[in-house]
Amino acid sequence: LILLGRIDLQQSDFTKAKQSFEKLSGSGRNFYRGLMASFFGDHKNTTSLLEEAKKNPEYRDRARVILGAYEEFSLFPDGNPLHRDLLLAKAYHDLGFYEMAIRSSKNILKKEEKYRDAWILLGHSYLSLEQYQLAKNILEEALEMSPARAQTAYFLGLTEAALKDYENAITHLIAAKKNGFTPQAEAMRSLAEVYIAAEYYEAAKDEYDSLLG
Repeated sequence: LILLGRIDLQQSDFTKAKQSFEKLSGSGRNFYRGLMASFFGDHKNTTSLLEEAKKNPEYRDRARVILGAYEEFSLFPDGNPLHRDLLLAKAYHDLGFYEMAIRSSKNILKKEEKYRDAWILLGHSYLSLEQYQLAKNILEEALEMSPARAQTAYFLGLTEAALKDYENAITHLIAAKKNGFTPQAEAMRSLAEVYIAAEYYEAAKDEYDSLLG
């Protein structure tokens, strides 16, 4: 049932996935039911189910990722519910439920078209699914909204590298470094790898020397 539900998620059939997880008993039942409750907006039920899931060592860490989104949102008493939805979408992404992150991000953007962080998360989710052209289009939109945002430039550079557009990938990875992407070492390593792919070996050597420093 868990495998069937996860396949439903990968096919973006979220209602069918919820039905599969509802049939679960024993290990995983509380986690997957809590996961779907959060996705469908039943936030009160989510926390009680995931608190139960935390008691199972197999699901403890995963339950904490979703609960962490609620805990962070609780720090903002007058917070916009779209912020909570974004935190949950990021949790889905971090847990590898990329299709859920995509649907949640799109729902946010329907309500607030210029929500830059939702654009970034949407692009990164497509990048994680190796849907590179879609990721590129979305991340370019996000970068246009905020040209100095290091995270956007970094993800766009990775996407362009996957598309073998090495010149633009180098440009955006350098911009990510200059604009303070963290961890800085990760940006340097990615840039060095693109230099190698583009056959700029001296530049790659210099980048690795800097990284070792």
